Amino acid sequence: MNVQTDNSNKLVEFSNLANAEDYSNIESFIQYTNRFSYFFPYPAYIIDYYKQKFIYVSEEFSRLCGIPVKAILKSGFLFYLTHIPMEELVLLNELNNVWLSFLARNSLQRDVQKKYSISFNVHLKSLNKNVILINHILFPLTLDVYRNIRLAFCVISYSASKNINNIIFEQRDENKSYEYNIKTKQWLTKKKIKLSEQEFNVLLLSAQGLTIDKVAEELRIKQITVKFHRKNILYKMGVKNISEAIMRAINNKLLFSTFLNFFLFWQPTFF
Repeated sequence: MNVQTDNSNKLVEFSNLANAEDYSNIESFIQYTNRFSYFFPYPAYIIDYYKQKFIYVSEEFSRLCGIPVKAILKSGFLFYLTHIPMEELVLLNELNNVWLSFLARNSLQRDVQKKYSISFNVHLKSLNKNVILINHILFPLTLDVYRNIRLAFCVISYSASKNINNIIFEQRDENKSYEYNIKTKQWLTKKKIKLSEQEFNVLLLSAQGLTIDKVAEELRIKQITVKFHRKNILYKMGVKNISEAIMRAINNKLLFSTFLNFFLFWQPTFF
């Protein structure tokens, strides 16, 4: 297996060089990400693991880092080396290998593989030297013939968990997730939090910044009904307020499963 890196730092492994066909949908991927950023104001980017560069960076990600979009695009993988603590780069080193191990462990067919998301936490050092713990949710866009991730769409949020050792795999149609601990090399299967359809709707609209009255108007229900659903959401998630619920939902990929279902309607061939 060949390894290509910047500055002799091993960040990703792959088995064959990319070709023009691999990038035939790149403009569509960028349009998809722009559309995502329009509806859901979360930091996002598209990463090319073969060319080791960012293909797209959202303004929200730029603001989170305190770095202009052009500077992030220009830095490529050097961004990780500069803004992620060196001791945590081992997680990025292991990411592709764990992905391949996960596919082999579960004997997944190729058409199912890209339905999975990969979630992990790392600390991010912004330009003003502030250090924050962020959650990455990575969605493979293209795989090479050996099933290595070539292009990926990444969404970022503040992490509600302090754990930086786990990599979580989740398929949007399953009611469970698979968690891998980097230190112990152990796998753990967990059940997802289950919300009703209307609870999902209330949480999704709340995540978009809508107030209780606006959520009620959008769903054509009474405000007291929205409050009732919010109360159930808080109880099921074990949190104290809707902001915590949104953060918990993001970190447990509850919202992003809904986001992806929304975009499948727009462009089902992406995933």
